[in-house]
Amino acid sequence: MPQNADFNSAPAHDNIFRHLISSLNPDDPSVTWINAGTLDFLNRLERDGRLFELRAFTSPTATVLNDIQRSLFKDCVKKTFTMAGRLDHEKRACEALRQLARTLQLLLLTHSKMEIRAACNKFLKGEWESLWNKCMGKGHARQDKLAANPLSASSRTSAQKDAMAQK
Repeated sequence: MPQNADFNSAPAHDNIFRHLISSLNPDDPSVTWINAGTLDFLNRLERDGRLFELRAFTSPTATVLNDIQRSLFKDCVKKTFTMAGRLDHEKRACEALRQLARTLQLLLLTHSKMEIRAACNKFLKGEWESLWNKCMGKGHARQDKLAANPLSASSRTSAQKDAMAQK
């Protein structure tokens, strides 16, 4: 019996993560993401050309995090880049994970201060699709709101512009 016989998703020929999935030891921490279907979800986004969808949205993100939130966010980034590093011989898989790491700020920090910890924990558990869908929903709602009333978009005050210019 193969090592990965109990994983939810068997590697498919078009899955960019097939080599990682088939080579993992069942005790590997990445198995959590595989069993949760996260790599299949990321594979579908990459295959369908939807990996860059979140970049279309501008959304305010939390800039001041408490120690727990900061630590959890760092864990998410670190785990994503660690897996990407393990796949540097698989260009598409590695780039998909690196792109995901670039969008983590939108995925995890666009929530309220109280929800950031839960979002980071969801990410670490592999619940990426629900985070992605929630973020996409917020992005579409924000776009619709701005399209309906372009003057409602917040702009920087003169004091904020001066402070930015002096940095």
